[in-house]
Amino acid sequence: MSTFDSLHKASVAFHRGEKLIQQKLGIASIVAERTKGFIRPWMPAQHRAFFESGPFTLLGLLDHTGHPVAVPIWSHDEMIQSPSPTRLQFSLATANMTLLYRHLHLDIHTGSKIGIVGVELSTRRRNRVNGTILHVANNKLDVAVDQSFGNCPKYIHKRITSIQKTDNGLPSGKVARSDQLTTEAKITISRANTFYIASRHSHMGTDSRQGIDVSHRGGQPGFVRIQGKTLLIPDYSGNNFFNTLGNITLDPRVGLCFIDDNSGTLLFIQGAATIEWDAQAIPENPQAERLIAVEIQQITYVQGYFPLRFEVTEISPHV
Repeated sequence: MSTFDSLHKASVAFHRGEKLIQQKLGIASIVAERTKGFIRPWMPAQHRAFFESGPFTLLGLLDHTGHPVAVPIWSHDEMIQSPSPTRLQFSLATANMTLLYRHLHLDIHTGSKIGIVGVELSTRRRNRVNGTILHVANNKLDVAVDQSFGNCPKYIHKRITSIQKTDNGLPSGKVARSDQLTTEAKITISRANTFYIASRHSHMGTDSRQGIDVSHRGGQPGFVRIQGKTLLIPDYSGNNFFNTLGNITLDPRVGLCFIDDNSGTLLFIQGAATIEWDAQAIPENPQAERLIAVEIQQITYVQGYFPLRFEVTEISPHV
């Protein structure tokens, strides 16, 4: 296969924003060669088994304004089933649906785009799916796979997961909203060594590359810095797909989700992101290759809602 053919084959997996970043950094040909056949419109058997086995998964969805939101779901052992290599079926608990609909007002309808990242914290594995919702009924979502691919475990901290039981099986979380960072939100961010970020293409069309992405981010506690009403997030060397940065290039709207390991409190932040190419702006993060600056527009704080608790057993050697 010629260089042109290999570049073209790989480029169809990436949209314009992702390719602009790759070209800017002079790595488009390297990424094209390395990703041939890596991003697929179907899931291999190990990915199907992976999604079926996890205690929780992160979804990327749009709210009623079109803003992306990263949100965790959790349930019983059969929360996710994969009846075929191109399908995922979700059976969601009442608490999941309350969070998605009542607290976050998310767009969950037939034809809606959805991003999915599964993270197995005990082994540091993670896999991604970008898809389209085919059907919604009785707390069940049927999702068609548009793109499926694995992610490197580089910045995932190993954790032990346990379940916090409640008397009636339902969490009782107080919901607070603000356009400013509260004291509680600042404490959550300053302690966090992990968060999740959802981003979107500027156009939600039928093209498999036009959708929602949700991704894991990890670092040392406090790696996300607060500067007034802006969050500064270091962007480290990864797989060079630039799914998040590529989306930001086309549409600045992002949604962040911080999960408190000990209390189960969920902090959702919506904002407008820009890419700062001079990583030296944060000298405390010498490994950062660039920064994502998120101007905060809205926060939603849901106290003690997430029933899983995490204990870090091994910090990623890459941070």
